[in-house]
Order: sequence, then structure tokens, then C-alpha cells
Amino acid sequence: MLFKPYNPFSKTPKRLTVECSGKPDFNLLSRSCQWCMFTFPNLIELDYRGCPLPVGNQSFEQLLSSFLTTWKQLLFVSRLSLFNNTYLTERAPLGPELFAGLSRLKYLTITDLTGIPLDNPLLFKHLSNLAHLEFRGRNLINGTVFHPLTGLSKLLITGMEMSVLPEGLISNLPSLNLLELNENQLERIERFAKLPSLKFLDLSFNQLVTLQEDIFDRLQMLQSLDLSANNLTSLPSRLFKHNNKLKNFWIDNQQGAGLQLSDGLFAGLANLQNVSLSGCQITTLPAGLFTGSTKLTFVDLSDNMLQSLPETLLRDLYRLKELYLEDNVLFRMLPDTLLRDTRQLRILDLSYNSLTTLSKALLVSKKFLRELHLQHNQLHVIDVDAFKSQPTSLKMLNLSHNRLTLHENSLDVIHGNGAVFNISWFPRNLRTLDLSHNQIPYVSCIDISLQSPKLDHLNLQSNNITQIGFNTTRTNSLTHLPKEILLADNPLNCDCLSFPLVTFLQAQSKANKYFPLKGLQCAQPLTLRGKKPQDVPPKKLICPTDASSGFCPVECNCYKRAIDRGAIVNCTAANLTHVPIIQNASKIDCDFTELYLDQNMLHDLTNVGEGWNQIRRLYIANNSLATLTGDSLPEQLELLD
Repeated sequence: MLFKPYNPFSKTPKRLTVECSGKPDFNLLSRSCQWCMFTFPNLIELDYRGCPLPVGNQSFEQLLSSFLTTWKQLLFVSRLSLFNNTYLTERAPLGPELFAGLSRLKYLTITDLTGIPLDNPLLFKHLSNLAHLEFRGRNLINGTVFHPLTGLSKLLITGMEMSVLPEGLISNLPSLNLLELNENQLERIERFAKLPSLKFLDLSFNQLVTLQEDIFDRLQMLQSLDLSANNLTSLPSRLFKHNNKLKNFWIDNQQGAGLQLSDGLFAGLANLQNVSLSGCQITTLPAGLFTGSTKLTFVDLSDNMLQSLPETLLRDLYRLKELYLEDNVLFRMLPDTLLRDTRQLRILDLSYNSLTTLSKALLVSKKFLRELHLQHNQLHVIDVDAFKSQPTSLKMLNLSHNRLTLHENSLDVIHGNGAVFNISWFPRNLRTLDLSHNQIPYVSCIDISLQSPKLDHLNLQSNNITQIGFNTTRTNSLTHLPKEILLADNPLNCDCLSFPLVTFLQAQSKANKYFPLKGLQCAQPLTLRGKKPQDVPPKKLICPTDASSGFCPVECNCYKRAIDRGAIVNCTAANLTHVPIIQNASKIDCDFTELYLDQNMLHDLTNVGEGWNQIRRLYIANNSLATLTGDSLPEQLELLD
């Protein structure tokens, strides 16, 4: 046997644990170990684990007096925990003598008294001050055993594996404030007896399939009800007709074939504040579900099978602050007037649906909206006025995993009523903006800095971004860039258009200055794939010329190079027998030409084309040139190979 004070170093320990590994003989202990007597003058908590319970007319007071210096040490015990005492206890009903002398007991926990009946109607008659009674695990409770506990305020019965609540068990408890019957196997419950003080009822994690319409009729003070994790498939329309004080209702994660809600189920519940209907396989909602529930502040309809919502579902819910509709199958667009009355809305979650369009009317007047979750939809149209009512309130916007482009053909584009839409149309006070996993081809650092000055985190990963707009003459406008801009997994084209960004990044790196672009790598051309832009030699940043310019000979490939404004005409190994016509470099906004004629079959250099004399670098190795005269060379030639 183990005697363990909670604080063995205290002169006056307040908690004592008595734990047995075998069946002790308390009388023998008393006779053979006089020095084992213990004194706990301030004992208020007793934890009795694995030891036999008193038998016959013996009480705890008498049983433990074998090793306590005086029985009065138990007089002030207010907490008693009985844990796993079955193995060493006789299988006989317990009587009221068990708790004699523990009149000040307020908290009693009984765990796993398997096979020992707890049905004596006088079992708790000595516990007039008991306020909290908890049964955990397999216990045999029946009859009117709780009737003497008229002052009991909290009763918890969990894990008992009972399928039916014994008749009359939960009755004659005028002070009961909280009742937890969760984690049992309850399949059916008759109408509850009158419990005039009951405010909190937990019936979660049972096997309930149906509820009688009058089951809660006599619980008129009920404020919180939890029916989560059952098998309910329907709720009667007048289920709460006598529960007008109800504030909180949870019925999440029903395992049945799909929960059907009657029209007007919550109608007229003027004190209702929180409703959670998540994970119930609900397919439709009646329009009048919340009629008159004007104090609602929280509604969770997530993880269901809703395809659409009635326009009037949220009518008159002026105090609604949080609405969760994620993980449904809502498609296309929501009714424009759905949120019309929800002017206090702070959080709206529409993620993991199939919405395609965000209209300008949906969020009108939502001036307090802070968080908007729209990730994992099919959004490809957002009206330019969609966020007009949230110029300063919206702090977090998640639009990831959609089909947004925001730009087309490398230009700001038309999205919604023919108006231009780009990052600058997002609310200016945004702190977090997630646009990852979309189809955006282009962004501008200047737009981000100027239009979203308070943005901390911008996620643009996994888009189609081939170019990042950057103007070196406006770098003073970059002081308000986000702390991080995530750009990994984009097909960035490290060409001549990237030259301003690349050179700026290289300068920042050389000066050991931080710049927030993260994860950016070249995807094109193939020779630069995987390189960070700041590691690319600027001379390799080239762009193919536009065929419509008429600059490039048909036999050749032509490029523009940003670092020196040079035009590259590459005719290497083109089977040429004569020099092609070289156009003026100014045609493609360049200052000179670099011409590659190596590995051909040229016999002479013919001075042709108005751009011939703009050639500064000429490569003619591996041809059939017999002689090369000075007057055949370009006037501005600097390098001949």
C-alpha cells in the first residue's frame, strides 16, 4: 500500500493519495505498524485508487482510522476520488454508511466501479453539501440514487455504455445546473423530468437516432445544448418550443444518412447566440430556419452537402459576426441579398466550395468584415466593386486555389462588368493576401507597394507568373512592400524584361540588403532553369524579337539584350551562301547589332542592308572566305572572330 501526500515537503499537506497493489489488511496494518500513523490536520482532498471499499456498515472514516491519528482528519475533506476499486471490493450494493462522516464533501468522482450496484436510494444521504458528482467509465447506476442530492449543481456520467437512460434517474435535482451524459451508448431518451435550474446539457457522442418533440419541454432554463456525434437524421420543428432561453446549440458530426432540419426549428429563440451544424450531411436548409433569432452571432454550417442557400436564410440576423460555410458544394454564385442584414459580420468562410463568381452586391455594407476565406473554389470572376465596403476593415483575404488571372496578355485586365481589375483593387488595409495556386501571369512590385501599403504577407506561389513588373526609376516607391512575397513554383521568364528586377536584386544582395521576394527561380530559358534571378549574369537576359517588326532575316534567330541595348542576329550553321540583309537596329529599339555568321558556306562579305554599319561584333569563323578586305567590314566593328 502506498500513502502519498500531494506535497510531501509541506508541513500541512492538503491532498493524500492512497493506492493499493494488493488487498491490504487495515486492522493488521494498525496493530503491526504503530509508527505508521499519519497526521494531516488540513486534509481537503483524498484520492483512493485500486483499494477495497469499506464493507458492511463500515465508512471511509472508520476504514482509514487504522493509519490516521484521528478520524477528525477526514472531517474537512471536500474532494474524494474513487478510482478502479472493483477488483478488491466485494460485489455487493454500497450503502449510505460508506460516506458517513464526510458531510463537507463537495466534489466526488467515481471511476470504473464495474459490477458494484449503485442503486441504493439512500447511498448519498450523508452528502448534503455535494455540488459536483462525476461518474466515469463502467458504473451500474440506477433507481433514485441521486434524490438525496438536492444541492447538486453538476452531474457528469460518461463512458457508461448504457443504451437507455434509467427512468427517474435524473430527477428531483432542483439545483442541478449542468448535466453531461456524453460518451455513452444512449439510443433513446424519454422526456426529461423537470430540472428547474438546468442550463447546460451535453448528450454528445451517443447513438441517438430520433428525439421526441417534447424531450426538452420541462427544461425551461436550458441555455446550452450539445447533441454532437450522434446518429440523428431529423429534428422536430417544435423541439425548442419551451426553451426560449437557449443560447448555444451544437449538433456537429452526425453519423446518419443526412440531417433534415424543419422550417422554423430555431424560430423565435430570441436569446440564441451560437449554432453549430457542421458535418451533418445537410443537403438543404429551410428559408425560415433562423426566423426571429435576432441575437445570433455565430453560425457554422461547414462540412455539409449544401449546393445553394435560400435568399432569406439570414434575414434579420443583424448581430451575426461569424459565418462558416466551408466544405460544402455551393456552386456558381451566392444570392446577392443573402448577407444583406448581417452588417456586423467579422468572419466569412466560403472555402472549399465550387463558387465561380464574386458579385459586387454580396459584401455590400459589410463594413466590419475582417477575414474572408474563399480558397479552394472555382473563382474566375471577381467584380471590381466586390470589396468596396471594406476599404479599411478587411485584414485577411484568402483566394488561393482558384482560377483567377487578374491579368490577361500581360496587361491589367477586364474582370467583372468590363472594368480593370488588378492587385490595386484589393482593400488597402490588408495584412495577409493569399493568391497562390491561381492562373495569374503577371504582377507589379510598384502596384503591390503603393496600393497595399500595410500588407505583411503576400502569397503568389504556384501561379503562371512569367514576368514581374519592376521600374528602377521608382525604387523609392518600394518602401511599403510586404515583409514577404512568396513566389515559388512560377514559370518566371528570365529574359530582357527581367533585367530591371535582376539588376536591382543583385545590387541589394551585394549591399546585404533584404528584399522580400522569396522562392523566385527562373523557369525559362532552359539554360537558366532553377537559377535565382540575382544569380543570373545580366548579359544572358535576352528576348526573342517580334517577327512582325521585320528585323530578323528568315534564316536566322534574333534577340534583344537589355544590358547594352544590343540586337543579336544569330545565323550560325544556317547553310548560308550569302550574307542576309541586316536591318537597322533601331527598328527594335536597339543601338547596335551583334552578328553570328559562323559555320556557314560564305565566300565573301557583301555589304548589304542599312544596318550593316551598326554591327559591332562579327563572328565569321568556319566559312569559305578566301580573302577579307577592310572595306567589306562594318564601320563600327569592335570585335571580329
